[in-house]
Amino acid sequence: MAIRGINVWLDEAEIKLGESLIEKIREAIDSVEYVVVLLSKNSVGSNWVKKEVDIAMNEEMKVSV
Repeated sequence: MAIRGINVWLDEAEIKLGESLIEKIREAIDSVEYVVVLLSKNSVGSNWVKKEVDIAMNEEMKVSV
């Protein structure tokens, strides 16, 4: 999906019923050059959001080493 000329991956739009959330999120993070995390008051306490950010940070550390 593109918004204002920027390709955007939204889990709600990209993950289909029955697919592995973690696998799809990891694939998406692996396929991009940049990751932007938008947090709300509710998302800060979300275990899923923490996992997504951890996956992205682990990928960044692999690239930086």
